[in-house]
Amino acid sequence: MLTLKDSQGGFAGTTGSVWVIGADCRFTVARFINADVKEPHQRGQLTAKQQGILTALLADKAVANLPAAVGEPAPVNPHTITLEYAGKVSILHLAPGPSEAKRIMAEQTDSAARRLLQIAAGVKDLTGAPE
Repeated sequence: MLTLKDSQGGFAGTTGSVWVIGADCRFTVARFINADVKEPHQRGQLTAKQQGILTALLADKAVANLPAAVGEPAPVNPHTITLEYAGKVSILHLAPGPSEAKRIMAEQTDSAARRLLQIAAGVKDLTGAPE
């Protein structure tokens, strides 16, 4: 099972989306506000080809070797990407807004932050749910 949560702190608390891909490769995408996860607005099943892409992505980005935390939480309106996979949790702390993620993706290094962002982008792409 894989769970990806993309959250942003703000006036209403913490809001965002959560992607869950089960062992059978069925997936759901839902929005949340604080602890209140809404009914999934998207459901589906990864095709065999998509399953292969996901497996290759997780292996290529060495998901098993990701640290528990990358970066420091922003003091105001933190942006966080959390990946849970194979019993392990990795959290990427970003500054508010998209600029830090864009900067990390533009880097040529193979940093843990960049790998987490690439996995997040891959999951969003495979489920057809960018947000």
